[in-house]
Amino acid sequence: MRNQYLLSVFIASLVISATPAMAGPSVDETRAMQADGHISLSMVDGDLDVRGWDNDSFELTGELGTDKHKVTVTGDEDDWDIEIRHEGSWGWNWKGSSSGNTRLTLKVPHAARVDLESVSADIDVAGLDGAHLGIETVSGDMDLDVAVAHIELESVSGDAEVRGNNSRLELETVSGDIRASGIQQHADIESVSGDLRLQAVDLENLQAGTVSGDVIIDTSLANRARVRLETHSGEIELNLPADTRFDLDSDTFSGDVDNEFGSDSNSDISIDAETFSGNITISKK
Repeated sequence: MRNQYLLSVFIASLVISATPAMAGPSVDETRAMQADGHISLSMVDGDLDVRGWDNDSFELTGELGTDKHKVTVTGDEDDWDIEIRHEGSWGWNWKGSSSGNTRLTLKVPHAARVDLESVSADIDVAGLDGAHLGIETVSGDMDLDVAVAHIELESVSGDAEVRGNNSRLELETVSGDIRASGIQQHADIESVSGDLRLQAVDLENLQAGTVSGDVIIDTSLANRARVRLETHSGEIELNLPADTRFDLDSDTFSGDVDNEFGSDSNSDISIDAETFSGNITISKK
């Protein structure tokens, strides 16, 4: 994902002058697309809905914020790139301009590989079951109901909710609450300020951490699973099936460790839990 791109657009957006919002033109773009092809879309602000469908094509419809915004589509059936741009000498020109409320719906083959980028947009995704979904946003909420093999999410400020049977989740946010359910195999979740709540099944690898917030995990663990839970200021709660056996390494500077299972050094499941200020609780469900 293009962190440099997001940072430059975010800085530019801070100098938008306060002029009245104007309604922009409608959007209606359709192109043929491979069923498992790749598509990327970048925009600045507004609302974006992404839906999977059975057609071998993508369709982008909706309304742009102003008549200065333009849609640029490049690529081919295997790899499409869509940019929502504001006309200007260097591509993203915010001087003396203001955006209205851009509202877009993107329909893609349900097995498509999708990457989305925004500065300030709420993103809602449903009906995808392909190999990859990536979302990077500076400010905006994300709501996902998908069954994707690999999800990568990055947000500076916004809440994220993930539902569906997804094999691998990598999620990073600076400020926002994270809620994910139906995750399998692998989860790597980090937040600077926010609560992390995860429901998963048969995880092989789990890493979850936050600087300020609670980490609450409800899952079963696969053989030889590796778990790492960490928070600087907050509570860690791990709920496991009653027959789980694991080797626990826990540490807290200011707080208590409450482990209903005990620790089995012969187990091939390893759990590391650490908090500077807060309790660590591992309980049977």
